[in-house]
Amino acid sequence: PDSVICFGEAGVRTSVFIERVAVNLLDFRLADNGGTVVQDEPIVADGPAAYFTTLPVRALQQAVAAAGIPAELSLSAGAFLCNQVTYELLHFLAQQQWPIPAGFVHLPFLPEQAASLPPKYPSMALDSMVTAVSTILRTLHTQL
Repeated sequence: PDSVICFGEAGVRTSVFIERVAVNLLDFRLADNGGTVVQDEPIVADGPAAYFTTLPVRALQQAVAAAGIPAELSLSAGAFLCNQVTYELLHFLAQQQWPIPAGFVHLPFLPEQAASLPPKYPSMALDSMVTAVSTILRTLHTQL
C-alpha cells in the first residue's frame, strides 16, 4: 500500500484524535470482546518500547481543523486494542523495511451511542466524521 491509516473509537474523546505514538504495552482496564484482560504485558517481547507513527500528523490535524471539525494531536494510542493494532502495524512495517506513512486516528462516539450513556459523554455527528476522514485521506494523498 501507499499508506495505512487505522481508525478506532474512543468514546471519551471530544474530537478527532490523531495519534503520535504506539507503545509496546498491553494494559487493559476492561476485557476485550473475547473476555480477555491483560496487564503489564509487552505486545512484542523483544520489540522496541514504542514507535512513532509515520503519518504527517500535524498537517492532518491542521487540515481537519481547517475543515471545521475539532481535531487534536494525541501523544499515545493508550494501552488497549487500538494501541496494539498501531504498534503491530508499525512493527510489521519496520520489520519489512517498508517506509510508508502509517498510523491511527481515534473517533468519538456517534450521538446515538452517547445518548444511551450517562450524561456528558461527548459525541460527533457521522457527517462530521466523514468529513474528517475524507480530509485526512485527501491531505495524506497530496503529501505522497
